[in-house]
Amino acid sequence: MIVLAHFGHWYVSLPVFLGPVAALFAWVYVGDWLEKRKGGRRDRD
Repeated sequence: MIVLAHFGHWYVSLPVFLGPVAALFAWVYVGDWLEKRKGGRRDRD
């Protein structure tokens, strides 16, 4: 039998701490995807 003692403690705090990190990674990923879709990079002169 698996004991899930204090499951609610980390289950509630996990999205609180990992939510902003996941949002930041998603923002960077979508930004790169949109740049590739446009066909160019901004750093080209």
